[in-house]
Amino acid sequence: MINVPEPSWHGDTTSDTRSTVARAYSMDRRAVQREQTRSRLIGAVHALIIERRSTAVQMAEIAERAEVSIRTAYNHFASTGELLGAAMATITEEFAQLQPDAVDTSDTPPREAFRRLIRDWYNLFAVDADKLDAMLAIHDSEELGASLIEARNLRIDRITAILDRADEQGLLRVPLRDAVALTYCATGFASWSALVPQFGLDQDHAIDLMMESLLRTLFSDDARG
Repeated sequence: MINVPEPSWHGDTTSDTRSTVARAYSMDRRAVQREQTRSRLIGAVHALIIERRSTAVQMAEIAERAEVSIRTAYNHFASTGELLGAAMATITEEFAQLQPDAVDTSDTPPREAFRRLIRDWYNLFAVDADKLDAMLAIHDSEELGASLIEARNLRIDRITAILDRADEQGLLRVPLRDAVALTYCATGFASWSALVPQFGLDQDHAIDLMMESLLRTLFSDDARG
């Protein structure tokens, strides 16, 4: 008796599995390539904006910088405005991260916390001077403008936290509001730029100069140490 094999109603499962894996791999690869192209386009806009200190850029020059065709650029972003929006979101996020860690005022004496605040902000300016200079020169972005206001308010809050504690301990020789205002002006990027790039002071000397000047002005003789 001859055994006749039963017909398979499921086809070649091994072949089907391989086809499924191949399709998934192909889709994943296309997704990665698409994301890479988007990142290149956003990076190109980012670079152009920082270089020109303006958002006045065109799709043709963006595509050229990203080394893709204009058609490819429009396949990923429907308009120059959409691409600019994506790029400005990355710039705004980057700007928001340009800040030193907060000084712990609970365990640190106010005078030492004050010194650390000045040192941390000035060191940040020294490291990211070119980037900050370019970002602050961009005046046609509402998003970046809002981020700038947020960064300024953050610095005011950190200054106030330290000086408020100093005031509670009777260490200030001037009203708290005046002390916060003077420190805010002295710890801004413009003040650092005037001392270091413009007047050519050494970074450490600029920090010591500003630190000791503020301590003499704001803190009582006994508190300066």
